[in-house]
Amino acid sequence: DVFTIANNHTLDQGTRGLTYCLAYYDENKLMRVGAYRDHADRENIRVMEKNGVKVSFLAYTESLNGSVQAVQSVFLLHADGLHRGVMKSEIAAAKEISDICVVSLHWGTENSSVVEDYQRTEARELAEAGADVIIGNHPHVLREIEIFENSDGGDTICAYSLGNFISAQSVGTNLIGGVLDFDVSVDEGREPEISGYTFIPIVTHYDHNYSNIRLYKLSDYTPELASAHGVRANSRFDYDYIIEYLTGKGLYEAE
Repeated sequence: DVFTIANNHTLDQGTRGLTYCLAYYDENKLMRVGAYRDHADRENIRVMEKNGVKVSFLAYTESLNGSVQAVQSVFLLHADGLHRGVMKSEIAAAKEISDICVVSLHWGTENSSVVEDYQRTEARELAEAGADVIIGNHPHVLREIEIFENSDGGDTICAYSLGNFISAQSVGTNLIGGVLDFDVSVDEGREPEISGYTFIPIVTHYDHNYSNIRLYKLSDYTPELASAHGVRANSRFDYDYIIEYLTGKGLYEAE
């Protein structure tokens, strides 16, 4: 498990809150990326090795809700306004010590499913710099998934936004998200590479007045559950709505 903690809320409780946050992950020996104690901590790029494949992780945010108190002090955040030069140099450093580089980007306009032009440009540049997987978050709704064919012959998967994993929001689109499952192909005589992906739709469900919040894979969800969803007090929501929404995004094909 890897936790990305670079997002617009990272400094909501100031440096004191971030201090406790970093301590929690470190004391429990959990891998964290996106916020660091100092330069040495930031330069220690996180790498996890599984089945002989080394995967590195980087995380950035384009917003800190206006807070700048910790950016240039003791705590260093991957919050450079998505500064391309910084990101590309760190991706290059990550690829020096890993086979696959996964980059998390906290970016985009909230509650908008439209991919901004700057995101497409940014994603293509990061892909060429060596990012193998780009995972977007922050909009709270799903956006498209794009595959880039890079000049080195490899592919990059870019999920511009996977929506919410779990939430207590009050609009139907905020309750439909996804998990990105991808393969790493390891062939003799070749560098490991991304060889495919599967998008797994998920639904956050709650009862009346936001009670009993739980998570379902769409494959385990039912029309009966959708018809009883607590969000229906505020928003249209039923099983057909879910299928229509996912199909419109090109993220689901009815069997």
